[in-house]
Amino acid sequence: MKNHANAMKNPFAQSPMKITVGDVMASRMISYPFKMLDCSLYTEGAYALVLMSERKVRERGAEDPVWVMGIGSSNDKSFTGSRAVTDRMGKYGDIADLRNHYAAADQAYAMAGIRDPRKEIDVAELHDAFSFTEIQGYEAMRFAERGKGGKFIEDGIPFLDGEMPVSPSGGLLGAGHAVGATGVMQIGEVVGQIRQKAGERQVKIRNGVGLAHSIGGPGSSYCTVTVLGGD
Repeated sequence: MKNHANAMKNPFAQSPMKITVGDVMASRMISYPFKMLDCSLYTEGAYALVLMSERKVRERGAEDPVWVMGIGSSNDKSFTGSRAVTDRMGKYGDIADLRNHYAAADQAYAMAGIRDPRKEIDVAELHDAFSFTEIQGYEAMRFAERGKGGKFIEDGIPFLDGEMPVSPSGGLLGAGHAVGATGVMQIGEVVGQIRQKAGERQVKIRNGVGLAHSIGGPGSSYCTVTVLGGD
């Protein structure tokens, strides 16, 4: 419901619409428990980013650069049935924890010097190919405690006017999922927010820091997290 509504402010979105939770629950079953409106639409699309070294940015006097502060990536076994339920530290008690997402986030945060993601990150684009993956992302990115992802959205925190807006672009659910270009799109959306050039979907930027989270492979077996920041 949130992301389809956000997409109404995105002129490039494929699936902008104002819907209710009731509409989602009444939509056609695709694969239990996911209904049609729980699932993103595959789309055609392209996105481009210009990457430059810090030296080149300084030499060329690039206007309003946004810096890559941290990157993390992690793989897990493609067949979920082969994944260990716990690691050697006993940290994971359920395959729904998606331990590779936690690992990728931890790597990115360590590189970026992020200690309290909930307070330090202003905006995030989370991979929401299905509605539940955004909720998992709240927890894996340390925005909410494990098992509290549902309450995080029920409290209104990730809405456009909330404490920490998530997927103001409309995400994959609202903007569409151009597989292969999706992760680049998410980074570009965060860049636009940090530069405060996101138009109608602009959110409040306090610290000049944003996050993009992208996944792929069977059972979300691959994850990459990018932390971005302005000058």
